[in-house]
Amino acid sequence: MTVKQKLQKLDQETLIFIIIGIAIGASSTYIISNTGQVSGQEASQNIISALEAQTSQQFQLQEYESKNGIYKTTLATEEDGEVTYYITKDGDMFSSHMSETDEVIQTVDRLANFSECLEQENIVMYGSLAQETTLIQIQILGGKAVIEDIYQELDDETTIQEALQKGVERVPALYKNGQTLEGVNTIEQVSDFTNCEIQL
Repeated sequence: MTVKQKLQKLDQETLIFIIIGIAIGASSTYIISNTGQVSGQEASQNIISALEAQTSQQFQLQEYESKNGIYKTTLATEEDGEVTYYITKDGDMFSSHMSETDEVIQTVDRLANFSECLEQENIVMYGSLAQETTLIQIQILGGKAVIEDIYQELDDETTIQEALQKGVERVPALYKNGQTLEGVNTIEQVSDFTNCEIQL
């Protein structure tokens, strides 16, 4: 299975959740006790009750509409102004964050192309998953699926000696044609070093 296929498989498994806002960096999604489909008015009022109980703020319903199989509801408070929430038609889940399906698919394609470029440029990433810095660098690069084919874990004497012979003094480190880029680096710094561009 290619990197692109792995990323696309991951996308298919998580796409529904991303659409309703359950994604890294998204605001929390709440559970409301309802069964079956509810009206937009009822779903909005249920959210207001849940938010007021949680925050002690007063929420006013501004408007709601049915859009792409969910309810889009705009609420307002004196402190925060207007906030848009997205609610499933059964009223069970809602979030203040949405991701467009096309955007998710485009991101998957960009990550796959970036990963393929890293492999074609013969990049090697040395790291230690026991160290937080390695995990951070992997996350910056788009996750484990992106670097899977170029990653080398320094977990035995052989791989450690290999890295040392290539001039690696600390991890995480990227190696290319006798040069190394060590430490946690931004995506722009990695792109400059590897000649592999990506725009997330």
